[in-house]
Amino acid sequence: MKTETLRIIEKRLEGQRLSMADGIKLFEDADLLALGQGADLVRGQMHPEKVVTFVIDRNINYTNVCSCQCKFCAFYCKPGDPNGYILSQDELHAKI
Repeated sequence: MKTETLRIIEKRLEGQRLSMADGIKLFEDADLLALGQGADLVRGQMHPEKVVTFVIDRNINYTNVCSCQCKFCAFYCKPGDPNGYILSQDELHAKI
């Protein structure tokens, strides 16, 4: 495991919050297997029971047309935009 990755994982195991720089470092440089092992260590510390479950969730975006223009959203199209869409009921049912 890379030294920097190990340092960041140990920081979290000691109860410290990770900084934005830590997160970026893990995203850019950490070996995926090492990151997964570190995440499992943290999970085990927080939830020591031997049962692990996962929830499969799906959020169907039935339209990308929006008038809010949130600064953080790169998804929306303004009303009338030719790239905008609204799924038909048949398309929506097919995704479900």
